[in-house]
Amino acid sequence: MSRATSIQPRKPRFDFSAVPRDWLGGSRVATQVANAVNLLFPAGERFFVRSVKRYLDAAVAADPALAPLAKG
Repeated sequence: MSRATSIQPRKPRFDFSAVPRDWLGGSRVATQVANAVNLLFPAGERFFVRSVKRYLDAAVAADPALAPLAKG
């Protein structure tokens, strides 16, 4: 039941000229902490997906009701 999906890459254009340099409440520290945390999200998401995939079969075997939920 596999469906091929074609992803069309695009280059979004955003105008950030109206965004203040210290965009998070005017605080330079808070802005930089938020910027740094956001850099970690892609790696964290990959880790989470790998973790779920690794234990998915065992979880579904333990509780078959999870199967439809796990498939999205």
